[in-house]
Amino acid sequence: MGPVRASRGVSQVLGSGIRFGADLLRGRARLGVAPTAFVRALFRATRPHFFVFPALACWAGASASARSADRTGVILVALALGVAWAVGQLLNDLFDVEADAVDAPDRPAVRGLLPEGPTAFAASLLGLAVAVALSLSHPSGWAMALASALLMLAYAPAKALPLLGNLAHGALMALLALVGALVARPAVPLAEVVGATWPTLAVVGALAALYLQGNYEKDRDGDAKAGYRTLAHVLGVRGSALGRVLVATPLYLAFSGRVAEGAARWAWSASACMLALSALASLRDGARQGALAGYRFTIHSTVLGLGALALPFLGLSAALALFALATLLFELAFARSANP
Repeated sequence: MGPVRASRGVSQVLGSGIRFGADLLRGRARLGVAPTAFVRALFRATRPHFFVFPALACWAGASASARSADRTGVILVALALGVAWAVGQLLNDLFDVEADAVDAPDRPAVRGLLPEGPTAFAASLLGLAVAVALSLSHPSGWAMALASALLMLAYAPAKALPLLGNLAHGALMALLALVGALVARPAVPLAEVVGATWPTLAVVGALAALYLQGNYEKDRDGDAKAGYRTLAHVLGVRGSALGRVLVATPLYLAFSGRVAEGAARWAWSASACMLALSALASLRDGARQGALAGYRFTIHSTVLGLGALALPFLGLSAALALFALATLLFELAFARSANP
């Protein structure tokens, strides 16, 4: 029943956006809320503090692809991928209103500040802009845009079955890393770039899947009400936390040899420690409060892990500045909400 409901949710949300766009062209569109309130809610719902995830994934791919990359092109495409993340956040908020009403009742969609039609229309326009930017950035950009859109839309139905949501999210983040690798070496064939960078792409996907598992631990109640069944439901909070440690330990050890620079090694080690702390919080409590406490460490672990992979492209100064900015934005988000 869960997958069917999630699939219908995707078609309903996108259909409402198309209908709003048609009404807008005919001059009959009604927003349903005050325009200023809608714009503020729309910006908040994009959760810009998370834009660092796709950007770092992109720069990690560029780091694995070429040290002498076209820095301007890679930086610009990373900004476009941040907008793509915003599209995913907006759509997920519309798909997950029932779950968020339990787990995150302060989110704009739950409070009725994001009418479905206008929000889906805005997300579609942003998605179209990202598709154009990716298409202009590389000959294979249109294929990357299409694949990322399909993975984004597949996430909601995939979340209804254990592990599939993790795989869909991991595949999406690995694809964003591949975009960075391609833009860094635009003259190199796709197959050659994949062959040279696949270990990094796989690790980016694994870090993203581990992050999502920590996210699932805190959202078990709302996800269950919405018909989703994640690994956190199957394993419980403590079992899920233990599973993350068992998967992460060989991952961090196996890839540590590829994180060559001193600062990157420190970031990689700090990421592993943060993940251990996140799991410890869930293991000690075993309920939602412990999972929420651990989620904070999960976020910082992911930033540090992706940052370690991206550091060769960014350089030490830029990486440190980005770590500081990301930490500040996430901590401000936690100050506003227990579940940002």
